[in-house]
Amino acid sequence: MRDGIQAETTAYPLEGISILASQTVDLVVIDVMMPEIDGLDFVRLMRSLDLHHPVVFLTGADIEHIKHEVRGLGALGVLSKTERKGRLSERLRELYQQSQSSLGAAAASAF
Repeated sequence: MRDGIQAETTAYPLEGISILASQTVDLVVIDVMMPEIDGLDFVRLMRSLDLHHPVVFLTGADIEHIKHEVRGLGALGVLSKTERKGRLSERLRELYQQSQSSLGAAAASAF
C-alpha cells in the first residue's frame, strides 16, 4: 500500500476481468496502449460483462486524440503518463472522490 492506495495489478486481460468480477475494486486505472488488448477494448469488454467500475485511462499519447472515445465509455477521465508522480496519485484520488460524491449524477471529469 502506498499513499493510502492498495493496488491489484495484472498484465493479462482475462485475469483483470476475473479480478473485477470477484473482488471489490474502487477504481480501475488502465493504460490505453497494451500488448494483448488495448485499454479501450478492455473497458468495452468490462461493460459488455456488466462490470461498471469507475475507470481512469492513462496514456503517453495525445489526450485530445482519445477524449471523445474515452468519454463515450463512461470513464472518469484520461491522464497523461507524463504527470509528475505525486500529481498523478493526487489526480486519481480527486477523480475517485468525485465519482463517489456524484453517484447517480453526472460526474465531473478530467477531460
